[in-house]
Amino acid sequence: PDPCQVLGNDPGIFETTIAKKFFLKYSHYNAKDWILNMQHIRIYAEDIIRLNDASKGPIDGVIYNSRNIHILPVACQSSSEINQLENNRNKILTGVKDGAKRVLDIVL
Repeated sequence: PDPCQVLGNDPGIFETTIAKKFFLKYSHYNAKDWILNMQHIRIYAEDIIRLNDASKGPIDGVIYNSRNIHILPVACQSSSEINQLENNRNKILTGVKDGAKRVLDIVL
């Protein structure tokens, strides 16, 4: 289970500056409002809840959009989370490698 706190935070620099300028530049006003109203965070929180529920291992799967689906949540315990604005190639590749190693540990 992921104990991260994602709801209740104010918009950060990504929402108020980066995304806002991008969507205004291309006249995507609805997308700008969606980001500023933190709707992407709401969806992320719903996904975290869904993954946390799936980590409990229900035999019948998880109900999503009225369909029964099976989810295998995978979390790397040995590495730290990569910041969403990270642009250091080595840090990103290390995160990808750690994730791939974790999946292989589980599957093989």
